[in-house]
Amino acid sequence: MPYYSSANPEEVVAFMQANPFITLIGYDGMYPVATQVPVNIINEGNALKR
Repeated sequence: MPYYSSANPEEVVAFMQANPFITLIGYDGMYPVATQVPVNIINEGNALKR
C-alpha cells in the first residue's frame, strides 16, 4: 500500500479540494517537461466529477 493513501472518501476529497493542482509530467523527445494543471473536483453523491 502506498505511503500516502486513505480508504476514507471524505478525507480524499478534502485533500483534493485543499490541493487543487496536479503535476503533469511528459517527455518532448529530448527533455522531460512538467507543468502544474489546476483541477476542480465536484462531489455529487457517490460520484466524483472533474
